Amino acid sequence: MKIRIIPRLRRDQIAERYRDAPQERSARVSHMLETLSMQDLTHMGLRRANREVPDPPYEPFAIWLSWEAAQKIAQLPEHTSVSAIVQNILRHDPDRPVH
Repeated sequence: MKIRIIPRLRRDQIAERYRDAPQERSARVSHMLETLSMQDLTHMGLRRANREVPDPPYEPFAIWLSWEAAQKIAQLPEHTSVSAIVQNILRHDPDRPVH
């Protein structure tokens, strides 16, 4: 079962290989959500959530999550920005660490 989310992301801050590749983008996000600790995810999600005015321009990107990844997102603290987490995950190539 897959769960769809539509975070608002900055295209210019997404690694080129994920910008127009929805399947690769979804696989990367699901894998990293399943792999990273709750502490790391919360830390990534609080950075943008704490800004008063986000930097434009953001656009919606559909991401299909695995059931396990969706369950992990559901456990995040209330004020955690899922968009910030996804942006950080997609900013990097798979060979480079996320943080």
